[in-house]
Amino acid sequence: MFKSTAASESVTIMCEVKTGKLPNGRAIRVVDTPGIMDTEGRDVRDEVTKAIAALSPGPHAFLIVLQPGRATEEEKRVIQLLKGLFGDESFLEHTVIVMTKKADIQDENEDPISIQQYMQTYAADDVKDLIRRCGGRIVAVENKHASPSEKQKYAQEVVDEVVKMGGFYSHAYFKLMQEKKILEEETRRLRQEIEKVAKEQKRGFCSIL
Repeated sequence: MFKSTAASESVTIMCEVKTGKLPNGRAIRVVDTPGIMDTEGRDVRDEVTKAIAALSPGPHAFLIVLQPGRATEEEKRVIQLLKGLFGDESFLEHTVIVMTKKADIQDENEDPISIQQYMQTYAADDVKDLIRRCGGRIVAVENKHASPSEKQKYAQEVVDEVVKMGGFYSHAYFKLMQEKKILEEETRRLRQEIEKVAKEQKRGFCSIL
């Protein structure tokens, strides 16, 4: 549905919206955002805001796309960056982890194993914790060498996980969290300004004495 490459930089620069239908007739709409880790110098917050607004009253789910074997520091930073964008971790209640390159999900003998076995045996603790906070929702997909029918099957598996969650992440809630963050930042700025003026007053008082 969207372009994908093995490059370290994000292919998507701005939000892209695509619609489609699954074999069972269910209509879906997917918004692809710039990669959270690959957007240095770009305003990711604006793009995420556009994505949520495009799915008003709110998206049913967020998909965090990872690859097996990638540096665990990336997963740590992803969750912190997302928490910074959303203001809290409530979005994880509406999140599904999508692990790409299913063919690479193997044991030490290079035999295919389930994504659950792979994560239990080989994933770093931080990644396991992320999956736990997402309610254990994880789906493995083959995004490179899959046939059209296989891609449809993977899409159905992801949607099935979304349907199990129920509900959606409210656009109104997201806007309130953004306003809360602005107020907190303004409060922090005012506090620093007050402390600065208080120190200057104290120095002035001491010099008079």
